[in-house]
Amino acid sequence: MPSVFRQTQNMQAEGAILPVSVGVPEIVRRVLSQKSQAIPGPIEVHALIDTGASCTCISPDVCQKLNLKPHGTAKMLTAGDPIYAHVYNIYMHMGNFGAIDPITVFAPPLVGPGNVQCLIGRDILAMCAFTYLGYVNTFSLSI
Repeated sequence: MPSVFRQTQNMQAEGAILPVSVGVPEIVRRVLSQKSQAIPGPIEVHALIDTGASCTCISPDVCQKLNLKPHGTAKMLTAGDPIYAHVYNIYMHMGNFGAIDPITVFAPPLVGPGNVQCLIGRDILAMCAFTYLGYVNTFSLSI
């Protein structure tokens, strides 16, 4: 089972963050290629593992950089008020796990640490084993 292990100075303050690559899904890459259009390359972002998020989310800025087109909007429940966010299909590559292609994600405004551009939600965590060891500032994610 492929795994990622991370250790930080202060897991409580920083959270369980790992680098992931997000990009245009394969089906869109094929269409763009057939039309001889430029295919945006994947973008590496910092993803926070969020057990409180039912679905995976990415920053609207990332969607814009990838020139993604939403395929709808959906109502999301947040810690504050419910909001509506665009819904996208993306390609996501997480470390040595390989790719999830496509995966449906929401793109609400993300608040919190400025370097976090993705939330890994329970839709992905349902396929994983996630261990958070706060007392030694480590976490592991296996898929």
